[in-house]
Amino acid sequence: MVAAIRWARERTLSGLMLETQSNNVAACLFYAKLGFELGGIDHPRYRALNAQRHESALFWYLRLR
Repeated sequence: MVAAIRWARERTLSGLMLETQSNNVAACLFYAKLGFELGGIDHPRYRALNAQRHESALFWYLRLR
């Protein structure tokens, strides 16, 4: 992820966006530690695939400018 951030900065991109599941706590903590901010939650995204799934999609953003 550090390499991806460096790559984006070298190209003067405005930021990065990624998605993870709410039940992946380790990933959420990792992204927050890198400076990503939680910008959106989609509760029904995975339930559309399987009604028994209870996780939500979390959208994270890192502004580089």
